[in-house]
Amino acid sequence: MSHMQHKIFIALAAIALVLTMSVRADVKEAYAQSGSEVGRDVMPVHSSKTGDVFILDEKTGEMIPGENNGVPENDLEDTETLPENFDEATRVTLPADIVINKDYFAAGEVVRISGTVNGDVYTAGGQVLIDGTVNGSVLAAGGSLEVTGAVTENVRITGGQVVVTGDIGKNLSVAAGNISITDGATIEGNVVAGAGNININAPVAGDMSAAVGQLTLLEKGTIGGDLTYVAQEGNDIDESRVLGTITKRVAPSTHQSEMSKDDVQDSLQGITTFFSVVSLISMFIVGLLLVYLYPQFMRNTTQTLEETPWKSIGIGFVSMLLMPLIAIMLIVTIVGVPLGVILLLAFGILLYLSQFFVMFWLGLWSMEKMKKQWHDSGAFALGLMIYTVVKSIPVFGWLLHGFAILAGFGALLVTKVELLKMLKKKKLV
Repeated sequence: MSHMQHKIFIALAAIALVLTMSVRADVKEAYAQSGSEVGRDVMPVHSSKTGDVFILDEKTGEMIPGENNGVPENDLEDTETLPENFDEATRVTLPADIVINKDYFAAGEVVRISGTVNGDVYTAGGQVLIDGTVNGSVLAAGGSLEVTGAVTENVRITGGQVVVTGDIGKNLSVAAGNISITDGATIEGNVVAGAGNININAPVAGDMSAAVGQLTLLEKGTIGGDLTYVAQEGNDIDESRVLGTITKRVAPSTHQSEMSKDDVQDSLQGITTFFSVVSLISMFIVGLLLVYLYPQFMRNTTQTLEETPWKSIGIGFVSMLLMPLIAIMLIVTIVGVPLGVILLLAFGILLYLSQFFVMFWLGLWSMEKMKKQWHDSGAFALGLMIYTVVKSIPVFGWLLHGFAILAGFGALLVTKVELLKMLKKKKLV
């Protein structure tokens, strides 16, 4: 795969990712016992921390006090879906007796999906457990993730520890520190994986491609198609457990001299492509979280970006020069090492987040030109698609990407300063 083909692949992956999601990502829950009319613009949400019942107005995105519309409290308890004060929403649970007839979004320190979702699931958390039924695909990120239920379509996940013991109707794409596909799991499609360790003790019906430190097929682990993997020397697989062909490439970092130039290039490009797709999925999840957690701040920043683009670029350029310089000066003083390290970390985080505001602005601007009205998450998804395609253009795309980072960084800082001024004026800080 050439460098240009690699860029085209990433662009197509972005398009496919957006087209597979529902444009109306409006986070509406359909409670089985609520008796609510289908198509209503409001839904009841219960906070397990305060016991209060709110109504999520989908047109404005605001949480307003309301009645529970006859929904029993035991059905509402622990079914938080990203209230505006997200600090309280540390645990999100979709109970086993609840049915969601749309795409479902959830994020928190602990996320458990035990109910039935007739749509796709998008989730992120410190611990994520999916032990219900998903009649669609799953896109998830977290510290530890476990899939013990049934997913009828694709599963795409990234995390530290990933365990699959349930049924996956199509393909599994996963990037993690450790991956375990345990006894009792079924994967009807292909597996694409990147991890330090992968243990498989269940049948995989299709092909498997992996970049791995150690790949192990246990007693019940079989591959129904071809196996292609990059691993360290000595990590050989029993041929009787793979029905197709086995293609192994030794990791180029330690055995580059033993590989041909083409093998090294193919291996590196394969790994780069895989992690680029994983990065795209991660950006999609992070963007959705930003839209749902900080909708007003996202819109304020994009407004700053639209109204003062050159000012944003200028402030972004100056800040990108000064912040690392100040951090280094603090570190050199020895006494200021902690502050310098914190400043460098903050600089890296803000630099990464700056592109999300540009993506969001692109989506909103495109919808305005098309005279469409979508939910903010749909706008972000569209902006991500456009941004990825444009960035894939050689030279021109890279220059635009650089200017986008500067503009987003500057607009973010300007909006933060304005926010602090407002809070100071109200004597809240």
